[in-house]
Amino acid sequence: MKKSLLFIAILIIIVSCKRNDCDYTNCINGNCIDGSCNCYPGFTGEKCDIQITPSLIQITKIDLITFPSGYFDEEAEPNPDLYICVLSQDSIIYRAPTCFTDAVHEQTYSFIPDPPINITDPKGKYKIYLYDYDSADEDDYWGSLEFTPYSDNNQFPMSEILGTGGLEFKVYYSYEW
Repeated sequence: MKKSLLFIAILIIIVSCKRNDCDYTNCINGNCIDGSCNCYPGFTGEKCDIQITPSLIQITKIDLITFPSGYFDEEAEPNPDLYICVLSQDSIIYRAPTCFTDAVHEQTYSFIPDPPINITDPKGKYKIYLYDYDSADEDDYWGSLEFTPYSDNNQFPMSEILGTGGLEFKVYYSYEW
């Protein structure tokens, strides 16, 4: 009886001292389960340290954060009627269906594409153009910027701020692998 109790006590101590396999597993972009990494979406590898290029990126929203306070033409209206276009190479992949009338320089304007803008070449170059809508004339160009929505080490941001020359946008993304 004493030997049985001693054996059970030793067995309990051994089982309770068993090391956790995850104590020695470093999952950089994932969780450890029973000593193996379970990677977050978009990552692979033994340590979840390899980023996978998405098959599709969607732009779900574009905020116009700031735009030049004055236009290049002295006759232009002080408060433009702004809209955006997104281009892939030289092809328009999105044109805002409406514009923000009498836009004020200090205010943020949100363009929400419906459906979202599909980016099928994640490492390609894209451009966002800002225009002032004119019902009587050709629309006035107010600026543009070029961007690449994906890089091999960007950690899949949900949004990023892009800006140049007094023009600034915040672009919101979703990803598919």
